[in-house]
Amino acid sequence: MEKTRILGLLIVLLLSLPAVAQRPEAEEHGIMRLVCPSLASGTAFVVSELDGDKKLLATAAHVVTLTIDGKDQPGRVWSGPAYTLELGEAKWKGTVVSYDGPNDVAILSAEIPLKFKVLPIKDIEGLDEATPTYLPSRKEAQFFGYPEGVFTETRGFVAFVDKNRVFSDAALIPGQSGGPMIVDKAIAGVISGGYEWFPDGMAPKKVTWPARCCTAKRLREMVEFAKGEVK
Repeated sequence: MEKTRILGLLIVLLLSLPAVAQRPEAEEHGIMRLVCPSLASGTAFVVSELDGDKKLLATAAHVVTLTIDGKDQPGRVWSGPAYTLELGEAKWKGTVVSYDGPNDVAILSAEIPLKFKVLPIKDIEGLDEATPTYLPSRKEAQFFGYPEGVFTETRGFVAFVDKNRVFSDAALIPGQSGGPMIVDKAIAGVISGGYEWFPDGMAPKKVTWPARCCTAKRLREMVEFAKGEVK
């Protein structure tokens, strides 16, 4: 009887908790869940604060790619403020203003009446983007995103860079795409995805490894271009 009563109290307590426990990194740096009109979702994060409440946010191009009847339409996006940006209980609408399919990075603009600590966008020391380069020392990276809508941090070590892509040994889960890769307290890339690690049916979730991200250099170029598009 006592065990039943305790179990009942625990259930009531769990039901009273917020659906998603927001971590301070999300609110501090503006790391948000991004939901498309198709209800597919990923992650976006603030990379620049413009005049007034205008913000620029980075994400992965494949996250915002238009889908018709469940099929991606490469190079096409939903027009206008079609994307929903969620931070805790707050929601805003965002518009894609810059899109690079081959490098899997996109920039959105949104009116968000909050201030964030925008991290600098910096290249990873020791990596040469001109040629395939392995990092000689173990450099730790943090990956933030919303797999299944839950804010999550994953850690790994940077492996190498090749053709505007940074690779890490971290294993990621769908929903983290578009989130920031942070190295030495700076944005080092945008999470793009990975290669399927476990064949279908061999793991409870689809896990991708190794993680790959668009480089900081390409992200900086995209942000500068987007600033010219947003007046």
